[in-house]
Amino acid sequence: QTGEVTDPIALTTQYAQNATNSANSYFTFVTPFKSTTLPTGKYNILVKGPKHQQIRFCKQNQSATDRCQVAEGIELATNTAYYFNLTKKPLACGDLPISGTNKDQQDGAVRVTDYSFMISCLSKRQDAACVARADCNGDGSVTNLDMDLLLETLSTAYDQ
Repeated sequence: QTGEVTDPIALTTQYAQNATNSANSYFTFVTPFKSTTLPTGKYNILVKGPKHQQIRFCKQNQSATDRCQVAEGIELATNTAYYFNLTKKPLACGDLPISGTNKDQQDGAVRVTDYSFMISCLSKRQDAACVARADCNGDGSVTNLDMDLLLETLSTAYDQ
């Protein structure tokens, strides 16, 4: 809930890539969102992709250029089903799963370590570990297109 700490609720989603532009990936809800436990109020939806920066949705049909203010949120009512369109704001390439004991965890931020890993993968474009962790556009190899997506995120992720 906006302005308060609320226990997260897991939702069933489907990860998809835009068929005409593979750089645009997003989540869609498999079923409508409905909660019997959340009180009526304003909420934010936080979406995190497998190789992506977390995005906060605070408006219905939020566009790619919309930025959420602290007090903004989507008005939700208890026991009401909601369909959210999250496709207008694609996930941003960034928080690569390169941390943790097995080097397969995201650390929650887009930073120079993600950039350094991406640079090392450019010379090993087809390497399975690199593709699994740094192929942001899903084309099966790590290329300059993936680097461009990461650099775009780094240039706009000033609040990460």
